[in-house]
Amino acid sequence: MGSPMQPIRRPPRPAAVTHRLARLVGAFALVLLVSAVGPIARVYACRCIAAEPGQALANADVAFVGVVSEVDTVSVEDLNRFTFAVESVIKGIPGDSIIVSSGSSEASCGMTFAVGERWTVYASVVDDRPMTDLCSGTVLLEAGAEVPVLAGADGGPPLQLLAAIGVVLAVGAVSAVAFSRRGSAA
Repeated sequence: MGSPMQPIRRPPRPAAVTHRLARLVGAFALVLLVSAVGPIARVYACRCIAAEPGQALANADVAFVGVVSEVDTVSVEDLNRFTFAVESVIKGIPGDSIIVSSGSSEASCGMTFAVGERWTVYASVVDDRPMTDLCSGTVLLEAGAEVPVLAGADGGPPLQLLAAIGVVLAVGAVSAVAFSRRGSAA
């Protein structure tokens, strides 16, 4: 007797190849998106009780009422920077405007400020830099306040956000082409 017959192998169908290519491109785009957005942050847990106004003032090196005029979320040393147009000084001498740093996330007790919000800020000075956090007693007074124009204020989107949007658009275009070819091959 002869050897058993081997099945004939067919070459992969073009639609299957296109589908695999779309998956590969999608995985590559996901890697690019994650790298464009930035490294995975450290995990922190914020535990504190926010200070009452009297205690917050006693603990602060600088205290003022001001409107957020610029937000710099490009985190340096896990800190974000916020520029305030100062309306009134409660403690310390901040001047017409002041840059206050805070942790880059609420998990690390960082504050989140948005342009146009009016706050009473209580800050400590660390390494010649005013810093505030969720525990400082800083209080939102009014959202949507008129923002004074300060020299050099740049309201453009962060570069990382633009890169992430570009990657998502590229993935969408490649996927659309791959799936439209798959549909026309069927």
